[in-house]
Amino acid sequence: MENDNLEQLHSNEAGEGGTALPSTSTDDEEKVGASEFMSNTLLLSPVNNVEQLNNDAINHTSAYAENPLTHSIRFILFLDFMERFAFNGVLFTMPGYLTGYYEPYWNPNYAPFQANTYIATFQGIGFVTPFIVAFIADCLIGDYWTINMFTSLCLIPGILLIAISSIPYSGESVDFPLDQLKLGTHILFPLGFGAAKTLYGVYAAKQYDPINHTDQIERFFILFTGIEFIGSFLGALVSIVIADQLKIDEGSANGLVIAEFINSGAIIFGLFIFLLGSARYVNDKLMRKTYAQMIRSFVEAILCFGGNGKGCTFPGFAKTKESKGGRVPDAVVEGMVQIILLFVVFLLVIPVNVAFTQAVVVNITTCAFMKGIGPFKGPLLVSTAFLFIGVWAFFIKRFISPFLLRKQIKLSIANRFALGSFFLGCSYVVAVIMNYGVIRVYLESGSQISIFWGLFGTFLAGGIAFHFSAMNEIAFTVAPAELKMLGTAVMLFMSQGIPNLIGAILFKACTPWFRDSEGNKIRTIQHYVDGKSINFTYLMMGLAFFNVLIMFVPPIKRWIRRVEEKSIANNTARILNIA
Repeated sequence: MENDNLEQLHSNEAGEGGTALPSTSTDDEEKVGASEFMSNTLLLSPVNNVEQLNNDAINHTSAYAENPLTHSIRFILFLDFMERFAFNGVLFTMPGYLTGYYEPYWNPNYAPFQANTYIATFQGIGFVTPFIVAFIADCLIGDYWTINMFTSLCLIPGILLIAISSIPYSGESVDFPLDQLKLGTHILFPLGFGAAKTLYGVYAAKQYDPINHTDQIERFFILFTGIEFIGSFLGALVSIVIADQLKIDEGSANGLVIAEFINSGAIIFGLFIFLLGSARYVNDKLMRKTYAQMIRSFVEAILCFGGNGKGCTFPGFAKTKESKGGRVPDAVVEGMVQIILLFVVFLLVIPVNVAFTQAVVVNITTCAFMKGIGPFKGPLLVSTAFLFIGVWAFFIKRFISPFLLRKQIKLSIANRFALGSFFLGCSYVVAVIMNYGVIRVYLESGSQISIFWGLFGTFLAGGIAFHFSAMNEIAFTVAPAELKMLGTAVMLFMSQGIPNLIGAILFKACTPWFRDSEGNKIRTIQHYVDGKSINFTYLMMGLAFFNVLIMFVPPIKRWIRRVEEKSIANNTARILNIA
């Protein structure tokens, strides 16, 4: 007999083969909490009725597909692959688009530093989107329809506007349509890719049974990491090669135009494939009431309300629970705490995330004075890091994970954070060696070293796949069962939004390092030799290795493990509705 409690997780009952039509319901059931989670501190307490929990988990009959990866997830992953392809195709051609490198007669005529600011701005806008998207998906229209809405109404039109704007003299005006381009890059495109980063991976992971497929979640996020970064590399590769090799004369269609329309076609095709799997997806209920209750719990905890809403007591979430005389269901309070704990977990890995966001600055600065071949210059070298991240992810999934499983060894989240940080730090060691190599060869012979030396660094940087898969996994497992999208929004904000902001502040503060002894910006190899840009490389290397040390601190390792284990247990208990 199918467990009746599962019906509370879906908007309709799954049919033969574990399929469920995409629809949503506004009936947000109140669920009883599985454990006492906190008192007045951010500490997890043991789950009650553990024996009952284990028995129900064993006897649980799933409404999900037996093999979700082939049944439904493959359609979602294809869309994600195409989105990463299109996003990085746009991103890696944007500097040349804005400065006129690809089309000298039809461009905004930006200086390189203006182009960097322009790109950083629309990326920053995209990092705000996840919280908006999570609210819409969880409370208004559901995951499936939110994916369709943001992909079809924001992402696709945004890339199309970018492509159309690249066509020389396509409108009535002879001036470059900068306002039209900004509508695409600063509104539609960031809303689209921000939603994609929030929705696609989590929606795919939700196709797994949270009871019977728990052992597959880790392997899925390794696969997901590989697919994302291979798509990123191929998108950058195709767009850079086409835009660079097909530069032609004024007024004619050029490689940039072709590349941008390929990016548009890629995401359109991806959405088409996603829609083919519509009848196979499992969809959750809307969580309007839960969001309202979480906000109430947070406000009452901060403002020191007592259990009955009157008087004043110490801050803390425990007193807002119904079981403690409060007005919020215990399960909702526990979910609120789990979301807050995610902020703390990701706060611990901000150093390595800052180092990763600034890898482009370091590599582009150095590679500008290395000898490239054809289109293989700085931007394409940087994009190979995405390829190697995908290769590492495949290697981890195909060889390392099975080997460790046979040895009955499980890498903890903290260990995977440490491994990713270590390999990124090693890539910065290579960057330091290349820096001294560029200077030495120039001073000795006036020539340049080959840019292919940089592949050693980008290969080592690929080891950060350990880190990325761990971030995706812990965001999914710690977030409440009903609020996975919100968990991903927290991850994106803490792993990309805040680190990019910190990186930009650090770069601005370190601007003197990117000038020569006379204060000139680094534009020639002589400026590079006289400058101190190597100091910024040392700083980023230090951040990466510092994060390794953080993850080896025993209390931190134990705390992260406890947060993960107790969150999984609490989520499972809520699913099975154990009091």
